[in-house]
Amino acid sequence: MGKTNIMCKHFFLVFGVFILPYTSYTQYSVKEVNVESLIIEFDTLQGVIQKIGCMEKNITTYFDTLTNQVFITDLKPAQYVQLCAELQTKDGFETYIDIPVITQSQSSGEIKVFFNNPVDIGYQKENFTPDGTSFAVLQSELISLIRGAKNTIDLAAYNTNESFLVNELKDAHNRGVTIRVVTDDETGNFGWADGAPFPILYGNIGSGLMHNKFLIVDSESTENAWVVTGAMNFTTNQMRVDPNHLIFIQDESLAKAYTIEFNEMWGGPGPSPDLGKSKFGNQKTQNTPVFFNINGVSMELYFSPSDKTTQKIVSKLEKTVDEQLLALMIFTNWELRDQVADNLRNDIKTRWIVEDTEFSQSVINLVENLNGSVRQHIEPEIFHHKYAILDEETSQPVLITGSHNWTYAAETVNDENTLIINDKRIANIFRQEFEARWKEILTSSVEPARNKEVVISPNPSSGFLYFSKPLQKVCILNNVGSVVFQYDQPIRHVSLDLPSGMYFLKYEGGLEKILITP
Repeated sequence: MGKTNIMCKHFFLVFGVFILPYTSYTQYSVKEVNVESLIIEFDTLQGVIQKIGCMEKNITTYFDTLTNQVFITDLKPAQYVQLCAELQTKDGFETYIDIPVITQSQSSGEIKVFFNNPVDIGYQKENFTPDGTSFAVLQSELISLIRGAKNTIDLAAYNTNESFLVNELKDAHNRGVTIRVVTDDETGNFGWADGAPFPILYGNIGSGLMHNKFLIVDSESTENAWVVTGAMNFTTNQMRVDPNHLIFIQDESLAKAYTIEFNEMWGGPGPSPDLGKSKFGNQKTQNTPVFFNINGVSMELYFSPSDKTTQKIVSKLEKTVDEQLLALMIFTNWELRDQVADNLRNDIKTRWIVEDTEFSQSVINLVENLNGSVRQHIEPEIFHHKYAILDEETSQPVLITGSHNWTYAAETVNDENTLIINDKRIANIFRQEFEARWKEILTSSVEPARNKEVVISPNPSSGFLYFSKPLQKVCILNNVGSVVFQYDQPIRHVSLDLPSGMYFLKYEGGLEKILITP
């Protein structure tokens, strides 16, 4: 093994218009994450690692050229390390790559899973149960978490209107906790309509969305650092009605990684945003650690669009040997489609619950033609989950979750976060949730029987909608929850000039899907 210390040089080699990014040459994985050491293994595709070093002083790395493994020792718990590698390509070029990693923390690693709907305990293994299956329990847990914050709370949320959450954050600010909020620049965000005593950054201006849903508490604390993430927006329908979930993880290393991403959007670590340094969408770089040891549970963390999240999900699908269960609001990404199809051709059992059948139709057709089973969520709520359960019946189950829809926009322009959790308990808990929703669909009629106080017609519609009685405070939402029209006065009909697709009409007392056709 050779002992080296190098400083990273940040540049790409250019030959004509050909740029040599490191991802074309080298892939890596962290083989071991411990509280004082890391072992990283390189898979060289078209080049050879020449030297390895760290940006930080007083850190020594050892590179074994026979195994392509890097050993970093004498580290501290939850220590972030910026690894630097010099690569010699087979074409004779040299390039330098940055690889962010972090050691295991000494936090408890407690993982709590909450749904806002009951699960099917008939699929429970051992003593694996969710920590909550109702809004009331989830609300209580969030209130307790926010009230327990001692120093900082960072919230990155696409849409917020739940008053209890807003009020709890304001109370935390008043008792001295530093609050920072990043949200999307286009969606409703009625929770912030009256302002807040702390700064709010409205980000990702343009075609992309700041679509994250995560909350970080006391990221620098071993005992009190928490990350809350999942598919749930902090809105009334999303938290109380729409099938959804949140995961709470007590881990300092993970909290620090999420904070790095938050700071990139915020423009720095300060209490106020720095607009000159703030980065969203494809302006961001891959600067967050990927591999984590959460008290023995292996996790991977990816942020879009900088981290090529779709490729990482594809790589997990490629390793599936038994079954893939998909709970996805919408599915249009071709790379993921093709891998799901390949799995079906290799006799991987497949079931998929979907909300949006209009834009997902081509993928639905392919899956069904290959004998996969697809069920549309047909209740009036929005099936907002974005998770996949892989090989839950095997010894190596995987749960993929986060804000990332399986779409082209999520991969290329939106700010998203994705967690890949390799753990039988978490996979089984989500299996219980999946089977409950699957059973609901199978036992429901195509058109759910319910007494409607309001009839909306015609539906589908070319844009004109008539209501059987006047409605107050009508909102039209697109299929990702953004408000595209709002009416505050009583109305009996609307004429909408919208692109064809699925929308949602929200009014006092109800929420209905509407389909706009050419």
